[in-house]
Amino acid sequence: MKQRQRPRAAPLFAEAETACQRAQNRDLVVRSLYQGGRSLASAGEPDKALALYARIESEFPEHRFADDARLRAAEVLADGGDDDGAEQRLPRSA
Repeated sequence: MKQRQRPRAAPLFAEAETACQRAQNRDLVVRSLYQGGRSLASAGEPDKALALYARIESEFPEHRFADDARLRAAEVLADGGDDDGAEQRLPRSA
């Protein structure tokens, strides 16, 4: 069985984000932030994960991961017992 080591990966994604910023590669910056958020959530650091997801939504709203970040943030909030906060993150159906 393949086991992921997401909790241990968070610092590596932070390093990747810095390198991608220097290279001015916006797509890889977003991907690094997103995967860093997933790693932090797995490591039991929901506030840090939420901060990364919020950065994606605010700094890169046009990126295809912005909606994914919103969904992941809702999951983190729900997992922490904040159902109202999670519901506010989810889009309303028309």
